[in-house]
Parts: sequence; C-alpha cells; structure tokens
Amino acid sequence: MYHEGYHVFTMNNEYLAAITPELRKIAGKQETGRRIFRREGSFKKAGMWHQQLHQQVGAIVSPGGVSMYVSVSRAGVYRAIKEGKITAFCFHATEDRKTLFGRKYKLKQRAFVFVPVSECQAWAKELEDRAEYIEKIKDKSPAELLAMARELERLQGTEKDRDDDQFLTEDPDDKGKQGVKYDNEMSVSEMAAAVVAIPVAMVKEKIQNMQRRKRARKLQSKQG
Repeated sequence: MYHEGYHVFTMNNEYLAAITPELRKIAGKQETGRRIFRREGSFKKAGMWHQQLHQQVGAIVSPGGVSMYVSVSRAGVYRAIKEGKITAFCFHATEDRKTLFGRKYKLKQRAFVFVPVSECQAWAKELEDRAEYIEKIKDKSPAELLAMARELERLQGTEKDRDDDQFLTEDPDDKGKQGVKYDNEMSVSEMAAAVVAIPVAMVKEKIQNMQRRKRARKLQSKQG
C-alpha cells in the first residue's frame, strides 16, 4: 500500500510468491538481497524447468509482458526486480564447448526470465490504491507533493534501468570465470582464428575453382 508519511510505494510481502522448499529446488540459487533465482542446464531441461515453475507458482510472464498487467515501463520492472520488490526466476541454457585449441568451456545463453502473474496483479492493485490516495492528499504542502512525485518518478526507472539488463540476464557469479562465456562473447584467440580463417577460405575457394576449370578443359579435349 501507499503509506502516508513515508512517500514510498512498496508491495506487501504477503503478495510475493512463497518460496517453499520444493519451489526452491526448482528455482535454484537466490541472489543475496534480491528475489532473483537462477538455474542452468540444457535447453531440454529449460522446458522442464518452465513447466515445473508454472505448476508451483501459477501463471508466469516475461519482464516485457508485465506491462500487460501493470501500467509500468520495462525500466520500472527492472528497477522493481533490482530492489527485490518482485520475484524473477531465471534459467540459463548451457552447452559444453571446446576452443580451436582444445580448451573446454561452458557456452551460456542469457537467461530466460519469468515473473509470477500473481505479483503483477498485486502490483497493479497497489497502483490503484496509490491513485486513490493521491486524490485524498490535495491539502498537502507543495514540498510534500514534490517529494512524492520524485519518489514515484524514481520507481518508474530510468533509461539506464531499461537498457542495462545484464544484472538479470547474466549470472553475477560468472564474472571473472575463465571457463564460462556468454553466447555473444568471443575471446581474443577466437577472433584471431576467425580472421585467419578468412584468407584460408579464400585460398580453398581458388583451389576449387582451378580444379573445376581443369576438369572442364579435360572434358572439352575429350569431346574435341
């Protein structure tokens, strides 16, 4: 609810998804200070995880779909997740790979992220309560109204909140790990190998063209 005197709009904990022992096994590890849970595994396991999660918490939606239930921007959703006001369940699909030099590493996809629809609906209800409350405080001083406006603006998030989703799509525990790479990252050695592969491919193409022309000449000589 929107509490007079605090100028802060927060969701009641009673509306947050209850993290039972069974759900925790499905959801995976929790980030400190946030309601962000992470699991990882194959794409096949990602589908199973999604089904099990749905069975435990009910309907779920991606961060981009939260606006279907709540009149907030994507930036506002990210801000709420950062501040631990709504729950985010994340799954990273992984695959074991080897570099050109034989070194093993884990290729990790950015997370599939879902939020419980029940929390979205509770958030929408509290926004309605806030609107009703604002209608009742017209006698507040300009300074108090300004403070409330600034707080509400902060809760909506900024462009930086909207664009910076790395805190959610990448596991902070992977930072600095040599054996983990996300799907859009390429090491210096791999980039160098890719550059080397370009002239090699061109040489192969030229050899193949020469061989085709040679076969064509032999065929013409036989026909002649």
